[in-house]
Amino acid sequence: MSYSDSSQLLNKQAELKALQTKYNTYTSTYQPIVAVPTSIDNINAISLTPPPQGIRAGEDFGEYWKFVSSGDINASACWTSATRDPRIFKKVVYTGISNTDNTWNKQCYGLVWNAPADASYNEYANGYATMVTADANSGFTSDGVALTYTKTNITSQDKLNEAAQIADLKSRIDSLIEEIAVVAGASINSELTSLSQTSADQKSLIQNINQYMNTSAQQIDASNSIIDKRKNLNMLYEDINNQITLKTKKYKFIMYFVVGLIIIISYLSYVSKLSLLEQIAELGNWMSWGWWTNWGVITFVVVLLIVSSFGWDMKGNIAMIFRYISDPEFWTGQMWWVGISFLLIIVVFAYASFKSFFNEAAITLDKLGE
Repeated sequence: MSYSDSSQLLNKQAELKALQTKYNTYTSTYQPIVAVPTSIDNINAISLTPPPQGIRAGEDFGEYWKFVSSGDINASACWTSATRDPRIFKKVVYTGISNTDNTWNKQCYGLVWNAPADASYNEYANGYATMVTADANSGFTSDGVALTYTKTNITSQDKLNEAAQIADLKSRIDSLIEEIAVVAGASINSELTSLSQTSADQKSLIQNINQYMNTSAQQIDASNSIIDKRKNLNMLYEDINNQITLKTKKYKFIMYFVVGLIIIISYLSYVSKLSLLEQIAELGNWMSWGWWTNWGVITFVVVLLIVSSFGWDMKGNIAMIFRYISDPEFWTGQMWWVGISFLLIIVVFAYASFKSFFNEAAITLDKLGE
């Protein structure tokens, strides 16, 4: 068996095990009703015509009436067949009329659990039997309407939803068994053919088969261990890559800011009439004692604190600010004072900062022009 086949086989077996556990739980909880149903003779609940027209025996009738079985000897046998069906029905009809020429003779049909109220009728038809359960433990009241079903312990909508999954689970389990047989059969059959050709007698063949199956089981376990390790490594690598990506995005703005600042300072230094040593001296004077009181340092620190409190995603921050300032509630709603106060703070801060900036810029330009 190849690695891909064994991996596929293990996945399907794991899925089959999970579905089988769920199926066993539901079938043991919601079992067929054993109570004698309430039977209404000579009532056709399937259609308005006795008998229903336009369908052959053994086929579903319309969207909501599903064929259960045929050839039941009486209505009680029909009811038993419907309760043992993996599907959930809320009404059962037996068409055991005496006319043997009619194709609807001895047919059993069930009304699906989620059928609307207008999917069932109450028409007289000789030989029909319409049945509902008399077991109070198989239903509940919804919007004042009493609901009963062909399985036990359906006492709420949640339990009904679980019981309704039995048919789908059974179908999926049957399909998985066939798929597993196909995946495992092709490889195992070819191996068994080779083993049988090299075996002289039945005893030797059985020994070789046991050896092959044991070896295959060990290989599957080894492959499963390798798969688990690779999955763990892949998850670790993915987590590391995600962390690196997040950190890169987080500090990308800082890199852009530093690069932009270096370009601006380099350009100012290049166009300045002062020599490099004189520029360094001017910078030293600017960074002398009390440098933290300069408007530029204060502005930079304040902006840095604001940006860091919101994160470094500038695109997201700008979009957030735009949403706030474009929202009328921010200016005219109950929190209007927040928007107005924020605007006043910006105006005062900008005035106090840039007033000194322009004064210092004028002095610096005078020095550079000398």
